[in-house]
Amino acid sequence: MNYNRIAIVGGPRTGKTTAAQDLESRGWPVYHTDDAKDLPWGEQPLVWLERLRDEPKFVLEGVQVARCLRKGLEVDVVMLLDVPYESLTPRQ
Repeated sequence: MNYNRIAIVGGPRTGKTTAAQDLESRGWPVYHTDDAKDLPWGEQPLVWLERLRDEPKFVLEGVQVARCLRKGLEVDVVMLLDVPYESLTPRQ
């Protein structure tokens, strides 16, 4: 794979975390946007932009990834997962 900066986006239960774990087993450092969920909603993408700005290789996955991309996160490829592997709950 020729991509070093990977963003994984998708709805609930589409396999974002599973895909990230697979890439992590292949040597990519993986970051989960949920790790910043204690911060205010509007600040979360900014944290990831700052944290990953100078990282040469990473995988970012989670619900905030699309917002990070809109705010200017630079990546080599976006993986879009759009088919849930499990039934969604009524709130999803």
